[in-house]
Amino acid sequence: MGTESLSERVEALVAAAELVVLALTNQAERVDGDVVVGARRLVDVAELICTRAICRFDDGRSFSDEGHVDLSAWLAANTHARRSEGLTRRAHGKVLDQLPMFAAAFSKGAVGQGHLKVLSSAVTAERVPVAVKQEAVIVEAAVSLSVHQFSQFMNHWVALCDDSLNDPDAGDEALLVKRSLSLHELADGMWRISGVLDPLSGETVRAALEAAMPKRCEGDRRTVPQRRHDALVDVCAESLTNSDRPIVGGERPNVTVLINANSGLAYTPQRFYLSSITRDMLLCDATVTSVWLDTTGKPFDVGSPSTDIPARNRRAAIARDQCCRYLGCGRPSRWTEIHHMTHREQGGNHDVSNLVTLCRFHHRFAHKHQLTLEWDSDGVTLVIRWPNGQTIHAPPTPSATLVA
Repeated sequence: MGTESLSERVEALVAAAELVVLALTNQAERVDGDVVVGARRLVDVAELICTRAICRFDDGRSFSDEGHVDLSAWLAANTHARRSEGLTRRAHGKVLDQLPMFAAAFSKGAVGQGHLKVLSSAVTAERVPVAVKQEAVIVEAAVSLSVHQFSQFMNHWVALCDDSLNDPDAGDEALLVKRSLSLHELADGMWRISGVLDPLSGETVRAALEAAMPKRCEGDRRTVPQRRHDALVDVCAESLTNSDRPIVGGERPNVTVLINANSGLAYTPQRFYLSSITRDMLLCDATVTSVWLDTTGKPFDVGSPSTDIPARNRRAAIARDQCCRYLGCGRPSRWTEIHHMTHREQGGNHDVSNLVTLCRFHHRFAHKHQLTLEWDSDGVTLVIRWPNGQTIHAPPTPSATLVA
């Protein structure tokens, strides 16, 4: 092996790894815990090899010979890496060079890639001198703690380090620089949110979502992530309905829905079709501007925003109901929408007697299952009828009874 080049050694490692993948794929051998631990160790070794190789390559500036402006561009063009990986690998390599004791622990498998990511994030340029002096303590913590525990340890270390540098605000400033939020539309019409929040903002968002997340009630089979998703939408929807929102393009922020007058199909401006359930929900009560299209797809009418329920009627319905009126829910009125008991396509009007407050989940539930809602003879008990004839009665809250 001594006469082989680095390139040949790496190729040999890749070939050996491919044989192991083949064995695992064919289920030729039994997989026990040692195999899993060894495979995970292999991941850390591969990460270390990759980081060291990229940093050495970057030192030689070889990427410029191929017409690339920097290492990140070269990586993106020649590997499956994202452009940001070059900077990340370079930062990891710098930490390994500055903290040789940690690098040795990594090479021996005493710590892993997760520990390196945490350390690289914490040890900024101004903190390097302190980290060098306290390297033994840092390595001892990394070896004995899980990645999550080590992250907590380094958060505490950063606070103490910045205090020792007589710059208490340095830690906050470094974290604020990292904050970001991205919103991407996917090919199937879904959206992906990704981002990093600074500590205070993270706590703020967490508290807001917890406050907006409803308690489970009968029929609610949503997972916690799904309920958190719905809570985020509720918070944003409440913001859009705020009369103090700024004017954008001559009107308050709202959602636009395109509707084909011939087929009744509705879709977003990006041409992703909405189900009839979603369409009916939006037209029932949401900040939506409906754009009607003829058979050729040309707009021939723009309806006024569908939140044209008179404000006094909306306030009266909310004052009467106080919460989502579906049996067992009780979600506060601030998180509810107005549902028309007799749908507007069927001649339903905006009279208070035809309105009821439902949370977003039960609003969709009512449309999806084609529930019939009406008031009982007392005028405040909600009667909910299913298409199969099943009937349930939802009595009002005591406060709603007093208002009525």
